[in-house]
Amino acid sequence: VGLINYHFQSKDNLLNAAIGDVMAESIQEFTSANEGGTGEENLKQMLSALCDLAFAHEKRIGFAIKRSLLDGDMQTPLYLVPMLKKIFADREEMELRVMALQLLYPIQIAGINPSAFHVYSGLNLQSKEDRRRFIDVLMENLMH
Repeated sequence: VGLINYHFQSKDNLLNAAIGDVMAESIQEFTSANEGGTGEENLKQMLSALCDLAFAHEKRIGFAIKRSLLDGDMQTPLYLVPMLKKIFADREEMELRVMALQLLYPIQIAGINPSAFHVYSGLNLQSKEDRRRFIDVLMENLMH
């Protein structure tokens, strides 16, 4: 307990760091494994894979999302910037960072309370098909 408090200040911080590391590792693995294809398709596949992972571990990921949003964590969206750069090569870094927020934050908000999001949007994020539709809408909005 002493080491946890010394290094992380709380068990919640340790759990949040561990979940963040798993998600970051998943993004890096996906990015490395999917060099081919269009940037847009790769990004959609990565977002889908992350959503699938999140719903497979809904309670833990929900905890991490809440902590991330409450703490004002701005590191997570940065993982999307390299993929966005492939799609939008002519955009400035600041624009790409805002675009990453535009993609990630709706997913995080929906993930905090999937049942409320279902009532709001009609999309049941427990359904893989509805998650894909949600990501398609987010990508479509980003592209136009």
